[in-house]
Amino acid sequence: MLVVSEPVTNAVVHGRGPVEVAVAVTSRAVVGAVTDAGDGLPVPPAVPAEEITTEHGRGLLIVSGLVERWWCVPRPDGPGKTVWFTLPLGAP
Repeated sequence: MLVVSEPVTNAVVHGRGPVEVAVAVTSRAVVGAVTDAGDGLPVPPAVPAEEITTEHGRGLLIVSGLVERWWCVPRPDGPGKTVWFTLPLGAP
């Protein structure tokens, strides 16, 4: 739930609508994508999550620790980007 809600929240707060969410389950992983029309790409902070003293800024670091991989690509057909993630099934 957190792995999906964090990129969606970022798209709503920092991006621009519409926001689209797609999640698929394969035999090996949950694969998700969150797309918005906002400018800019998400960049996680360069410090550990426990060192962040503001209310915001920990989300991508937490997601990074939970997923196998996450990445972001600009939309090929206009403004915006898609944030992708893979979460392996059977992960501890």
